[in-house]
Amino acid sequence: MINNKNIGFSLVELIIVIAIMAVLAAAIAPALIRYIDKSRKEVDVQNAQMLYEAANLAAATSDEDAAYGWAVIAEQNDRTSGRTDVTYDGHQARSGGDGTYSIRLVAWCRGVRHDGNYGGAWENSLFKAAMDGRSGAAAAQRAYTDEFLMNLNQDRATGGYDNGNRTYDGEDNGYVYLKCKKFSKLEAPSSQTNTSLYNGNISPECWCVYRRDDTGAPEIWVGYKISGQPVKPLYRLHPNPCPEYAN
Repeated sequence: MINNKNIGFSLVELIIVIAIMAVLAAAIAPALIRYIDKSRKEVDVQNAQMLYEAANLAAATSDEDAAYGWAVIAEQNDRTSGRTDVTYDGHQARSGGDGTYSIRLVAWCRGVRHDGNYGGAWENSLFKAAMDGRSGAAAAQRAYTDEFLMNLNQDRATGGYDNGNRTYDGEDNGYVYLKCKKFSKLEAPSSQTNTSLYNGNISPECWCVYRRDDTGAPEIWVGYKISGQPVKPLYRLHPNPCPEYAN
């Protein structure tokens, strides 16, 4: 005899299965998102260490021009040098004082595709000297930045301006991308932290090589660029990454 018994799921059973799947998804998804976020931050910290080693090697070079190019930023006024007060836990400070030190920008590049006023095109996709396009110490700083770029095997970006145009704009296969692109979220502010930056309105978009005023040592930060203003630091990645990246 033919068995006509329905062996499929009933509507009630399907609803129960879907409900169980929804509960599991709700439980697993946050952990998965945290894992992906942590992995991206770890990649950024590893890349920052690579940039730090290249910057440190360039600063210690036997090339006198490049060595002077590392030091020349300390001779500039605050506006030219991009001098910024930062906290020891790796954030931009609201003001100088106890618990802060100052850093000066030496080189930077976009870490992500910049949409602002550039229509989604790449702008400064390889490192440029902070004072490029300015007279005076710009050429000396470029000698250092060229050495730094060669340590990164990005020597095609050396030389600064060519007939008024930067020769290293545009997307590049050798480029170091920022993996963690979320809006800033301050988790461990100090008493000196400029907390107004960390309210979700600032997004990390720049790799930055800074020189400490007190020790002369390099530091690698992720920063941000507001049109018409100098690049500013947001989070320190190496050495001693800030708590947002260390955890």
